[in-house]
Amino acid sequence: GHVLPRVGTASGEPSTYYWKTKVWDKGQAVLRPKRRHGQQEELDEMRETVWQWFSQIRGIDPDHLFSAIPARFVPLGNSEVDLEMRGAGADFILCFPKYQIGKPQDNDHMVGIHRYYFQHPVDKYTPPRLVGRRGLGGQGVTAIAAPTAAASVRMPGVEKLLLAGEGLETVVGPIQHARHPGVVCWDWPGLQAWSEAINPGPTAPT
Repeated sequence: GHVLPRVGTASGEPSTYYWKTKVWDKGQAVLRPKRRHGQQEELDEMRETVWQWFSQIRGIDPDHLFSAIPARFVPLGNSEVDLEMRGAGADFILCFPKYQIGKPQDNDHMVGIHRYYFQHPVDKYTPPRLVGRRGLGGQGVTAIAAPTAAASVRMPGVEKLLLAGEGLETVVGPIQHARHPGVVCWDWPGLQAWSEAINPGPTAPT
């Protein structure tokens, strides 16, 4: 497949507020979207694709994931990256917010987004496909609360644990299995910045 794992602000996409006005603000919430005439079937199809990919391909509970992060569905635009992804088969974008390190996770402290480009299944025998990922905007992180489902069992002997890592799936899987909160840093520079922020000095993880 045309998996394109590169992250970071892409050439041809201005980083200053472009991600908010041209991408994020055009999206619809994955959970409890504002219903617009004629969009119900499209939203249902995008949700089905995303739920199937996370649950069946990555082994992640999408109900917990999307209750913990206010992600949005965004239509493909005409940016260089969107055109590249469309050419590789993408049908829509799933956007996750990134927040300023050490600040509340609200709109005032949102510094960028991380985009997942998905292709719907082409038939009932073909699974959905993640075409690629792209970051946009400033360096930020996304904290995720632990699940509260009774099926989750905390690690024995561990009362307090904060899981952190670069990738969404890398962090969310352990969060759901260990039932402890975590922080998605989205890339290696983000993980370094977060580590330095919580433990500054020469002993910070590198």
